[in-house]
Amino acid sequence: MATKKSKSAKAKRPAAKVAKGNRAAKPAKAKSVKAKPSKKAPPAKKAPPAKKKAPASRASSKAAAMAANSVAVAETCNHVEALLSKSSAYRKVDMGLYVIKQGSSLVMISVHPWKSNHVVIRLTAQLVKGVSMEVPLALELLELNASMRFGSFAFIPKGDVVVLCHTLLERDVADAREFLDTLADFAIVADEYDDRIAARYGGSTMQDLLEEATMLHIREGYEKKDFLA
Repeated sequence: MATKKSKSAKAKRPAAKVAKGNRAAKPAKAKSVKAKPSKKAPPAKKAPPAKKKAPASRASSKAAAMAANSVAVAETCNHVEALLSKSSAYRKVDMGLYVIKQGSSLVMISVHPWKSNHVVIRLTAQLVKGVSMEVPLALELLELNASMRFGSFAFIPKGDVVVLCHTLLERDVADAREFLDTLADFAIVADEYDDRIAARYGGSTMQDLLEEATMLHIREGYEKKDFLA
């Protein structure tokens, strides 16, 4: 009986294996394929910005301003010379520098550029040289400045010089009569106050200096015997 049972048991085993083999196979899991990111196209190159026009250099601007100034100065000088040419007291020292003699004073007329294309005309008269600037003289000159029609008194420490000065613009010479009247009034004041200041406070007037220079020239000529040539 034991042999029969073992045989039947052995016979049953393959059936069990067959049953295992008959089991349905599990479906394989599908692997998800990741899509590779597509390469981005490089951004289009931007067109370079249009170049700005380079501004004019400082040198060229300065040259243009100087050219405009020289033209304005030349025109003003020609106009001043035309106005003064009829006066016997007028002398041209250089381009833009003129002298008018009035009594014992000399009025210097100088033309200067101003800004880009403007001109100023400067009137200056040296009244007294070698005067000591003390409080009484300073107060008197300041009081006179408050009532002056044209010009004002000033003091130059180098040489201890009292001067009378006035400034005009180029448009001030457009009217010939007005310019000549202004110049005459200025010269008369200079001629009057150089003697007053020298008499009261000391110093030498322009006339004194001219006479000294003339005598020095004559003395030097005598010593060199140039007068015999």
